[in-house]
Parts: sequence; structure tokens; C-alpha cells
Amino acid sequence: MAKIAARCSSEDILDPNRTVDKNFRATIVLTVDGQVFTGLVTGQEGQVLLLVDPNEKLQQIPMSEIDQRHLLNGSAMPSNFGEALKPSDLDDLLSFLLSKAVKHIPE
Repeated sequence: MAKIAARCSSEDILDPNRTVDKNFRATIVLTVDGQVFTGLVTGQEGQVLLLVDPNEKLQQIPMSEIDQRHLLNGSAMPSNFGEALKPSDLDDLLSFLLSKAVKHIPE
């Protein structure tokens, strides 16, 4: 959390697609039976892909059932997130994130 907070700015929140870390790019998975899953890939256990969907539900998709898998260029964060926040809420969010920042972050 500290590394994320230290690099966070209001621009990152208001324009989440400006610069997207590869760890926060969403993935779309299409299975052989036509199901579509979208979310953040959190890992793989054996032959099962682990993906957290927008509702924060862990989806466990057997690799043998994946027909297509695409990494999206944009952020998983809604592009209108800044519009959903009142200015005072944005200030509170930034204050919270910056309070978690560390003074020095090794590269």
C-alpha cells in the first residue's frame, strides 16, 4: 500500500487511464463455452487462472477452458471515478493515501 500511495496523485485518480501500471490493467477472458470474465489477474494456481472481477469476487477459471485472453490497455478503475467524488471526498482520499506513504521508496 505504501508504494502505491507514494506514487498516487489526484491526476491518477481523475484520469486513471493516463498511466496504468501493468499490475492494474484489466484482463478479459473468454471461455470455450462462451462465458466472459473481466477483472484483475491475481495469479495462477496449477492449471487455474485466478481473476478478481469488478465485484471483488474471485473467479477461478481452469486454463483448459480459456479460449481467449486479452490484457486491456486501460485501468480497471472507472474512468469517471473523479466525477463520482465530491471535492472534499477526493481530498480525504488523497490525504488517506498520502498518510500511508513512506519517506523513501527503493526503486
